[in-house]
Amino acid sequence: MIVRGFTWVTASQILTAGGNLVLTPFVIHGLGIQRYGMFVLASTITTFLGSLNGGLGSVASRYFPIYAGADDRVSTTRLLMTLLVFVTLFGCAAGIVDWFVSPLIVRALSMSPALRPESLFYFRTLGVLITFGFAHQVVASVIVARQRFDRVVQAGLACYAIWVLGLVWAVHYHKGLRGVAVVFMVQQAATVIIIAPTALRYLSREGVGFVPWSEIRQLFAFSSRMQVAGLANLINIQLDTVIVGTALSVRTVGIYNSGNSFASQLSSVATNALAPASVQLGNTYGQDGPERTFQQYRTLQHRWVVAVTGWTAVGMAAAYFGVTAWLGKQFDLGGWVAVAAVAGGLFPLAAGMQNIYITTMRRAELEMRYGLVSMVFNIVLILPLAFLGALAVAIGAAVAQALSAVYILHLARRRIRPDIPNFFREMPVLRSILAAAVTVVLEFLVHPHVHTGPIGLLECVPPAAVGLAVFALTVVGPRRAKSLVSSWLSRRGGGARHAVTEAV
Repeated sequence: MIVRGFTWVTASQILTAGGNLVLTPFVIHGLGIQRYGMFVLASTITTFLGSLNGGLGSVASRYFPIYAGADDRVSTTRLLMTLLVFVTLFGCAAGIVDWFVSPLIVRALSMSPALRPESLFYFRTLGVLITFGFAHQVVASVIVARQRFDRVVQAGLACYAIWVLGLVWAVHYHKGLRGVAVVFMVQQAATVIIIAPTALRYLSREGVGFVPWSEIRQLFAFSSRMQVAGLANLINIQLDTVIVGTALSVRTVGIYNSGNSFASQLSSVATNALAPASVQLGNTYGQDGPERTFQQYRTLQHRWVVAVTGWTAVGMAAAYFGVTAWLGKQFDLGGWVAVAAVAGGLFPLAAGMQNIYITTMRRAELEMRYGLVSMVFNIVLILPLAFLGALAVAIGAAVAQALSAVYILHLARRRIRPDIPNFFREMPVLRSILAAAVTVVLEFLVHPHVHTGPIGLLECVPPAAVGLAVFALTVVGPRRAKSLVSSWLSRRGGGARHAVTEAV
């Protein structure tokens, strides 16, 4: 199930990433770096406000898989209706606050005076985006809990097509940030409309109503802690972008974001496996109890840490070459930011499976403490470094992520159970260094000959693929790798022969 879910989500990401490879340079040059910087900053604030849902998204991610494991459609329906009511209230409240705060934000930012009216319009649409984003997250959780990642991905791709076409329209006809805002609103509304019919299949008329008040108090005890944790984690993720945008300039945040976004995209390919793993652990918890869940988690943890260590090492080695080939030499700073961001991203990735286990065990207070301590690390390290430049901010954020990972491991082993595996010890460091070295050498040889633009970025992929192959061979071993390939080819051949026999 985890592999199937990862495959669907990754396939979607590859398609959208391919579109973004072409779209991002078009948008940067079409809107201009100042507008693009404002677009990035507004998106960051939207993501931040979108996390203010009281932790209800975490409630949905935790409880819907348990109900799905027992095929309890009545409880699913009641929880969904309850969450949608609260989600709507949170969204409306955030929208009202946003309407009155937007003029203050726009006046505080350094930009050309001509951009202020359209920037204000953009910021004042964030309330609508947040409300639809809340609704989409909750409804999608019902479908994901049933392991129907295909439905969620198909709906997401349809809405991505709306986004691409709308963004091309906004840039081509010079609609500026007003056009971008309208496209965003249409896309978010379409997402909810497209995905809702699939969710209805897993609901029940008998469940129409709301969760009893006694259970609501229990849910909100969990969600309030997860809200604090989620808010702190979001601050950790977005703090560097906001600091660069306010302490330096809107233009610098556009360049900084190019490297940061590259690193985020690279990390998100790996994190595509976490959502299916979360559903699997939730189903197991509901069916077989906590001990079986822990045994399953230990197996997943080891495989996960080995995979993300190699992925991150090769990604860090290729990051600078990829960003500068994609956007040009003027984004040299963005390339070095990408290297630092990819390196720092290893630590939350390695702790990712453990954090899912913590949430499955309903230890939301640990997630809350982890988020708050991480936020303190970020503030202490990033704020002083902002005076040294954007690259120093990226390095500070990476160090903060490493310290936070050490803390959550210590906390989990002390508060849940001492035999939780140490993910630092499971990292194949030497093999990863070898794979990274191979990647750097090959990228260095290829880089003078690559084009600038999306094609140039694609030309940087083969050296990274060789690095990943080297890592896989050193981890699995040549003999085992040969056996796995032979087994896979045998299954494919057997399937083909079976299909021919059935056709005959």
